[in-house]
Amino acid sequence: MSDGFLSTFLNTTDSGGKYTVVNAANPVNWTRTAQAIVLSIVGGVYAGVTTVIDSIGDAEVRLIEAATSFIGSVSLVSGSGPIVEGPGGVTTDLGATVASEGLLGALFGPLLEAFTGAWSYNVAQFGVFALPINVGLTLVLVYIVAVGSKKAGERLLGGS
Repeated sequence: MSDGFLSTFLNTTDSGGKYTVVNAANPVNWTRTAQAIVLSIVGGVYAGVTTVIDSIGDAEVRLIEAATSFIGSVSLVSGSGPIVEGPGGVTTDLGATVASEGLLGALFGPLLEAFTGAWSYNVAQFGVFALPINVGLTLVLVYIVAVGSKKAGERLLGGS
């Protein structure tokens, strides 16, 4: 037998020739076999522990990604806005559109789209004079949100 590695698991009595003679009373090298079994178990436990640790770390990352995906975002994407036609046929690129996703996108995306639509309409209709109108529109919206938040807070905390 000249297979080297596998013959280490055999108890031999004589290897002085072309053939290896195996000890017939105890043919297995139990020390070497036990070492192989123990190392296999250690390797399996190591692989299992590292897989569990990786899964726990990945689970936290997936939970955070899922939460951020559910919450979502609302943003203005610059350079892709609608082009409106103002007085005298002058066109204006408003330069931004609303990109929304998730819960925040569902709640605030339409509001922001309506708000940018109102601003763009005023710019198209009134030109430079749209600035005071748009500032007034913004102040009215802030007032409505502030009063609504205050009333909602009072109601939530048990007020009338």
